[in-house]
Amino acid sequence: MPIHLARIWQWGHHLAVRLAGRDPAGGPEGLPAVGGRSRPDPEEQELVDAAQAALREWQTAQARFQEVNGVQDPDLVDHVIYQLEAAERKYVYLLRKVQEIRGQQPRQV
Repeated sequence: MPIHLARIWQWGHHLAVRLAGRDPAGGPEGLPAVGGRSRPDPEEQELVDAAQAALREWQTAQARFQEVNGVQDPDLVDHVIYQLEAAERKYVYLLRKVQEIRGQQPRQV
């Protein structure tokens, strides 16, 4: 069964948008606001920074996945898929931790 790369990318983008608490039709980039506080505590800021870095890693993995479209080496394709899945799980984990520390209900996808 062939992998439909565009569909996978759409799913990944939609997941990132929903987890970040944004409207899939648009809205501000990044993680949800800190809820009116002027400065987050250091632990929260560290988690937010890690989640933003994980999002960039996931986006890089998605781009790498797009690059291997049509490559005949199944080992390379498998490697890129594993990287994509690992980056996604890392981002989801960190984003949920940010939501927990902010007292928000983690969103289910």
